[in-house]
Amino acid sequence: MSAQAGAQLRVIQPETADSLIRQHPKPALFFVTADWCPYCRLMEQTTLKDQELISCLNQYFYFIRADADEKRPIRFLGRHFSYQPTGVGTGEHAFIRFLFGKRKTAYPALILLSPRGATLFQLNTVTGPGNLLRLLQPFQKPETAHDQGKHSSTGPP
Repeated sequence: MSAQAGAQLRVIQPETADSLIRQHPKPALFFVTADWCPYCRLMEQTTLKDQELISCLNQYFYFIRADADEKRPIRFLGRHFSYQPTGVGTGEHAFIRFLFGKRKTAYPALILLSPRGATLFQLNTVTGPGNLLRLLQPFQKPETAHDQGKHSSTGPP
């Protein structure tokens, strides 16, 4: 796969993904991160700067950065999510809980959802571009194939 030199990763908001997925169905890859997470920053500065990976993500997926500390309401796949306080100065956004479901919450996380919202895979670790490209390869297909297989992982395969 060839990539243009200096191509930028297209990062979209969940609300934008909501309408795009309805118009042009393809999987959504969520990069779940937090400002306080050094491993998240490492992935942003290394893995997510790889030109081959950027080309793949821009062509086959919607890439959404989901901030674990977000407090604004979010609409995605026809549902509304809001921040839920859990104590003084702490809380959790229902959207982040939706993304993780009953699976382990750890940052950084990469969660691939089908156009219908089914989890295709979850990876809770720093990973390199080569490994991420291998994980994404089976999902670089027309929309009809995206909801058929489900795979969940909390680490490299």
